[in-house]
Amino acid sequence: MSVRQPVVRTSSSKRRRFLVLLVLGVLTVTTAGCGSPEPKGASNATTSTTALQVIPAQHSLAAAKVAWVKGAKVASYAQSIYLRSAALDLAVAVSLGVRYAASDQTAQRELLQLAALPETNDSAKQKSEATRDLRALNAFFDTTKLYE
Repeated sequence: MSVRQPVVRTSSSKRRRFLVLLVLGVLTVTTAGCGSPEPKGASNATTSTTALQVIPAQHSLAAAKVAWVKGAKVASYAQSIYLRSAALDLAVAVSLGVRYAASDQTAQRELLQLAALPETNDSAKQKSEATRDLRALNAFFDTTKLYE
């Protein structure tokens, strides 16, 4: 009778497992609803594809706002993580065809500018740009005086 050896997972096997799960998740999301019969008079493929993209775009916008709000609750040295996350969520929303792409792209740029500012020793110009960006982003996310 042999004793079974425990399986030791290396970082590459963990990475491979993560990638497999990621691909399966993407396949599940992209193929959801395939093969289900459409009722008579249903919209064409272009319209239904656009309709399917609106929901993920809205989720991405909501996720950006969540990251923005969470960033206000952490220490200043960690805020850039949340600002970059919000910028990424906005980029995803724009790529999925959100309605107001121009304002989302502007907000994304402002988030990245804020995230790139040094933690200390901001120049007067950087401080004024940060204040202007914070006000614009508070207006964009409808979070009055969250970061002020």
